[in-house]
Amino acid sequence: MPQPDIGSLGVCYRRVPVLAIGRDIYLDSRLQIAKLELLYSDIPPLGANDPSGRAVQAILSRYINDGGVFAAAVHLLPSTTPGLLNVDVLRDRFHLLGFDIRESIVRNRPNALIQLEATFDFIESTLLSNDRKWILETETPGLADLEAIWPIAWIIGIRGALPSEKFSPAIFPNVYSWVARFNKAVAEARNRIGEPEEISGSEAAALIRKSTFFEGEDVIKQDLRVSEEVIHKGDMMTIGPSDYGRTHRENGPLLSMNSLEVVIEAVEQNPPLRIHAPRHGFVVQRKEAQELAKL
Repeated sequence: MPQPDIGSLGVCYRRVPVLAIGRDIYLDSRLQIAKLELLYSDIPPLGANDPSGRAVQAILSRYINDGGVFAAAVHLLPSTTPGLLNVDVLRDRFHLLGFDIRESIVRNRPNALIQLEATFDFIESTLLSNDRKWILETETPGLADLEAIWPIAWIIGIRGALPSEKFSPAIFPNVYSWVARFNKAVAEARNRIGEPEEISGSEAAALIRKSTFFEGEDVIKQDLRVSEEVIHKGDMMTIGPSDYGRTHRENGPLLSMNSLEVVIEAVEQNPPLRIHAPRHGFVVQRKEAQELAKL
């Protein structure tokens, strides 16, 4: 942090990963997974095909992201974590979050422990009960597992983050064996695929800029409404996360929007890029309204 390679594209978004398919830039991993499944449609999808499975995926996505599970995991980082000892990282985190993360960890760690313990217990006693291997009782991990496991596997993998008297394979055997199976599945997939080709940020930016667009432009066929404002295609809009990093917003004319996704054009870039963001978890505003909100 910060990410100069991403910034060189004119993208203000501060979280990773950022996905580029041609000159279409996708923010947030939830939207990125959907687009990758669209691109690689010949591969069996990670997402469920049945309505109940899709419902479980959506509920888990909301629970993990909106329910503060990741934030609780962050507040369990040991004080010796390298990033918490790096002045530049701490300064950057303060600029992004608006508060001192070290002070927040000290103040909120007790509540974070309680919240994460409740999350482990919920997954242990419901989603992974009856000795099932994966959440939707599939042969391999699916999108439901991805939606739920990422902050849990992350914090389990950090030595000293979880007190052993509250978190262990003996206390949560289903959760810990699930994480172990998932890590094994990821390692096996990496072995099958092989090492990816690595390129520099400047090389990636050059490839993106000389590419074509991946998606066609969706013309808005009727006026749309954001809050109480009626908006039209071409209106100048801003989009950014609704939880943290809200000062780092994308700006540009609106290309398309529906209940799932909003797309604006980064016209200041040469050639222009298209920025895609999910509607859920992001705030969409007319640019002048956003400027007034600052005042």
